[in-house]
Amino acid sequence: MGSHGYYYRDLCTFGGIEGGSGKLTYPIPGALRAVDFCRKRETSHRKRCTKCILPENFPGIRFNEKGICNYCVSHTPIQYKGESALRSLLDRYRGKGKKYDCVVPVSGGKDSSFVLYSAVEEYKMRALALNYLSGFTSDQAKQNISNAMEMLHIDYIQIKSKRDIQRKCLKDNLEAWVMRPSSEAFPTLCYGCKDGYLNGAYRIAGQMGIPLVLLGDSQMENSVLHESSLHRFHEFYLAHLAKKFGRNPHYLHPRRVYHYLLVQAEFALPARVHRFVMRSPPRIVHWFDFVRYDDRRILSTVMKKMGWERPLSSVSSWRFDCKIHAIKDEMYRRKLGYSETDELLSKMIRERSLTRGSALEIIEQENRNEGVNVAIASELLEEMGLSEMKGRLLLWGNLR
Repeated sequence: MGSHGYYYRDLCTFGGIEGGSGKLTYPIPGALRAVDFCRKRETSHRKRCTKCILPENFPGIRFNEKGICNYCVSHTPIQYKGESALRSLLDRYRGKGKKYDCVVPVSGGKDSSFVLYSAVEEYKMRALALNYLSGFTSDQAKQNISNAMEMLHIDYIQIKSKRDIQRKCLKDNLEAWVMRPSSEAFPTLCYGCKDGYLNGAYRIAGQMGIPLVLLGDSQMENSVLHESSLHRFHEFYLAHLAKKFGRNPHYLHPRRVYHYLLVQAEFALPARVHRFVMRSPPRIVHWFDFVRYDDRRILSTVMKKMGWERPLSSVSSWRFDCKIHAIKDEMYRRKLGYSETDELLSKMIRERSLTRGSALEIIEQENRNEGVNVAIASELLEEMGLSEMKGRLLLWGNLR
């Protein structure tokens, strides 16, 4: 077969994949199913760590004589500060704000929903929920946010870019990426999102006299795949980043550079100004630095107490809240045969919150259900106004 990319790029017999709603059908190369069969067969026979599920082509991986990878051998369990330390911290700030004690950014995902519920119901904090309108939030995530507000009866605000900068940056990066596809550039698709919700929350907290910002990120999400994709363990990050962008000058188009700077001007710069001029700037608290990340407990809590749900089409409860993740996930799987989900599940195995058998089952189900990601990604590409040719290359281009 040679490079799979020739099938993706040159054959033009079309089939269809139904969208998650069952109403939309998106064109794909007819030969893709045959190529996917070969790719899945190759992936299923790929060697994986006998303790976690990382595959043999994961960045920097090595196996010992027992088939256990170096990430498992060198793993040190996450050290949490403890819920008593969290309670002590929150006690110091409760009632200190003008109207609210804390801002909690929510995405509709399980982690931020858990933090919001715990802060309000268990720790009796006066919370202001905040949602960053990136333009790519899934319908189920929106419903989860709505359910949470109804259950908790708290105030809720939404912030968004005045210039719709998140959409502009995504389109810029997609158009640049498609001119020279590379897995190293996958993380650029999320550029601006963290600036939007984190710096936006920080700015709102500063303006409203709110002493805390509570975040639902965790050390589980620290990704070797993300970091290695971007700079492959190079010591000089900026030099390597400049080198990668130099290989694809489309990233350096004046319009794209202008949009990158707008992100900083609209979100990051005001937050830094507030931090500099305020006598007592808001404190950022990473909830899961204190509380053990227990996926079962988190899911049980938000589903029973908040009416939280994941899409029927989603196997994993992780990151379905943003449509961009569907594109990234599909890119990783088609290029590398795995995605960030494999890495997250492997970390959960090492932390003894998931069995290896359960993790493999999740991955197998996700592989069988990948048409959903294709449908979401295709719909998003249409919304972005990308041509059909670019959309096909983006999802099924010559990546190998």
